[in-house]
Amino acid sequence: MVNTLRGHDCVRNGQCQVNSAVFSPDGQTILTASRDKTAKLWDNDGNLITTLNQDSCWHVHIKDYHCGLTSAVFSPDGTKIITTSKDKTAKLWEHNGELIHIFNGHSDWVNSALFSQDGDQILTASEDGTAKLWNKDGNLIKTLKGHSEAVKKALFSPDGNHIITVSDDNTAKIWDLDGKVIAKLIGHQLSVTTAAFAPHGDKLITASDDSTVKLWDITQQPVNSSFRHSASVNSAVFSPDGTKILTATTDKNAYLWDLNGKLLKQLPHGCDVSNHCSVKTAAFSPNGNYIITTSDDGKTRLWNGKGDRLIMAINLHDHYNNLTIFGRSGAKFASFSQDDQQILTTSYDQTAKLWNFSGSELIEISEYKGHKGVVNSAVLSPNGQQILTASKDKLAQLWNLNGEIITNFKGHQDAVNSAVFSPDGKTILTASADHTIKLWDLNGNLIRTFGGGREKGHMFDVNSAVFSPDGKTILSASEDKTARLWDLNGRLILVMRDHNAAVNSAVFSPDGTKILTAFSNGTARVWLKPEDIYEWLQTAKIYQLSPGDRKVFGLEHSDPR
Repeated sequence: MVNTLRGHDCVRNGQCQVNSAVFSPDGQTILTASRDKTAKLWDNDGNLITTLNQDSCWHVHIKDYHCGLTSAVFSPDGTKIITTSKDKTAKLWEHNGELIHIFNGHSDWVNSALFSQDGDQILTASEDGTAKLWNKDGNLIKTLKGHSEAVKKALFSPDGNHIITVSDDNTAKIWDLDGKVIAKLIGHQLSVTTAAFAPHGDKLITASDDSTVKLWDITQQPVNSSFRHSASVNSAVFSPDGTKILTATTDKNAYLWDLNGKLLKQLPHGCDVSNHCSVKTAAFSPNGNYIITTSDDGKTRLWNGKGDRLIMAINLHDHYNNLTIFGRSGAKFASFSQDDQQILTTSYDQTAKLWNFSGSELIEISEYKGHKGVVNSAVLSPNGQQILTASKDKLAQLWNLNGEIITNFKGHQDAVNSAVFSPDGKTILTASADHTIKLWDLNGNLIRTFGGGREKGHMFDVNSAVFSPDGKTILSASEDKTARLWDLNGRLILVMRDHNAAVNSAVFSPDGTKILTAFSNGTARVWLKPEDIYEWLQTAKIYQLSPGDRKVFGLEHSDPR
């Protein structure tokens, strides 16, 4: 032992508690914060230099604890100090103990505060469930709302572009500086008490009351390619080989892109019904040799796989068409059967139809008539023996190939926007305008409901829901401006909220390594591995860190109470 710093006044029953202690940036002084309502500055020999008195606590008794300081930290240049307190404030001080600013705004005690690297901004975390970003003059810039329990700590990423918060709700969240949640880190079973970045900022650790430390690879944060359109994007899908993206928009066009966001081909539809003709769906054939699209003018268009030659444009239904995926991926977009020999269509005429495709003409095989509303989607089972439809009449229906209904799936309170099979064909997933997703067995028995409400899931219509190729996770897209990733037990893994716009569709790439989202503001976005969140969460590891490792990461655990 080199020195003991003594000087804080112990409260009754000897319960003197020093809640934090840090070195100044130059290592020449030490700053301590105590439950005795003071912060103290010391030299390395243990001599007291300055006392910062918290004198605004006379009226405060919070949760049976006397008002006291919960933390104290230096500014990056070491000239200023910020303290946090149970009096619901943070205070900025000169090095000599002169009070500069009081940060008022939290509704419960403030657990921690931190300067940005340039010292111009301050980040506070509070028992009120929020973190707040301030400028150094005490003006509030942004409130980060999203945790359901107290926020124990908030810190900046090394590059200053992101904020991480840890909470008693057992999660950590990563935010951008506009206050939008980029990722929700789920895995701890009890309160997450602290987080710290590795020196180079490429890794993040979180520590929890569940006695675990989790290590996250921050190089695997969401790095996106954007596909900018001039109108809303109705659908977006990957090519079978995963190297291209096909989008359908409300501007009378479909578009073919590479993964870097370069436009390869525009597929014009020349709709003649109105100036607002929308391309509803677009998809590849399984071998990539064809593209199929539908639009508001009621025509189905077949193109070659490069999108530079229109093969045919014909009316397949009496009303406008919605063509839907016909194959193992189960996403709600236009497509062929797996052998490229058949096409499945759905329509506003309340029917679905199965067609043979010879390369130059379409011949109707079967009609599936039984819904009392628009048929929003139709998919073929993995074994090719059954068809599943979803309708505005609040039902999903399972059919044999002869057009006979096998099972009705009843339970949604509003339109069923999509219905898909699991990859093994044993379960069915439906997405509805009633804000929920439901998982069923083939006999129509409900297995599980996903979400419905702010605390549980989507807040508005769910436009689509699909299984991952391995069948282990579920991806949903909603009018509430989010896409969400779930496990099969109904646990919400991740919320993707990247645009201020409704998410019209979300799909996995064929190999399951990417996620593609389409937005109503004209943007499609691909989340690339190893940079996408999905991989990031799947590869998170738990480490038991040695004392030396903890020093490297700056990991510390203190309870300000």
